[in-house]
Amino acid sequence: MEEQDLSKFITIIDYIGQMENGVSVLLSMKVDEKIYELIYWFDNNDNYYMNVDKNFLNDYKIKSIYDYKNYKKLAFYIHNYVLKNKDEIFKEFYKN
Repeated sequence: MEEQDLSKFITIIDYIGQMENGVSVLLSMKVDEKIYELIYWFDNNDNYYMNVDKNFLNDYKIKSIYDYKNYKKLAFYIHNYVLKNKDEIFKEFYKN
C-alpha cells in the first residue's frame, strides 16, 4: 500500500445504510492487483469500524484489519477522502 496512489486504491461499491447508531458503506480495495471488499462503519461522532474480507486476512496472514500495519493510514484516507461527504451520507441513510 505504501507505493500505491490511494485515489486509485479504494472506491465505493454500495451504501449499506443504517446499522445501529451509524452508517455502513461497502468499499472495494485494490492492493497489488488484487481486489478486496471492506465494510466501513461510521457514526456522527467520528467513530468508525472496519471489517475486511477473509481473502485479505489470509493474504496478509492477520486475524483482523486492525493487525494490518497500515490500518491507521487506510482508515484516515477512507474517513477523510473516500467519504469526504460523510455528513451528507449520514443524513441520507441514518433514520432515527
